[in-house]
Amino acid sequence: MAIKLTKSMYGNVDAAIKFFKTLTELLTDEDGMTMKQSKVDPCLFYLHKDDELKLIVTVTVDDCAIAGLPEDIKWFMDGLESRFNITHGGELKKYLGVDYEWGFDNEKGKHFVKATMNKKVQATIDQLEKFLGREIKVKPSPGKPNEYLQKSNDEDPVDIDEYRSFVGQIMFLRLNHA
Repeated sequence: MAIKLTKSMYGNVDAAIKFFKTLTELLTDEDGMTMKQSKVDPCLFYLHKDDELKLIVTVTVDDCAIAGLPEDIKWFMDGLESRFNITHGGELKKYLGVDYEWGFDNEKGKHFVKATMNKKVQATIDQLEKFLGREIKVKPSPGKPNEYLQKSNDEDPVDIDEYRSFVGQIMFLRLNHA
């Protein structure tokens, strides 16, 4: 038995790329929302009006993070709702492993946003402790000049898949904290 799909289904292999193409057409079309797509990062869209940057949208699979004034965000959400069934997650709290905290500094009289990856860092430390079989002491990077690492493990070789997974996590953290 075979089933022919006439459109992409959520969870299908090509669903994400088809959604992104459809979304890109809506956002950049002259009859649509007339946003511009970044040439450097195709998942970043922005809107200029009256020589002023009004809205920035970043797209990851089927999630969007939006930055702009409330009226511009409402305009964007209304435009998406005209084409897609969407949900509004409210103020950004977590996106791509980064936790966001919004607040107001009374001393400076300014709003702020604090972005941290404490949970991701702690998960990596926990995995490293499991991997090495001992407690990890966190130190700032880079190390001291002329400080050399000493080999301290002469045990059996490690599982290569577990090792690659761990190195990938370390690289992710390094790239996002560089």
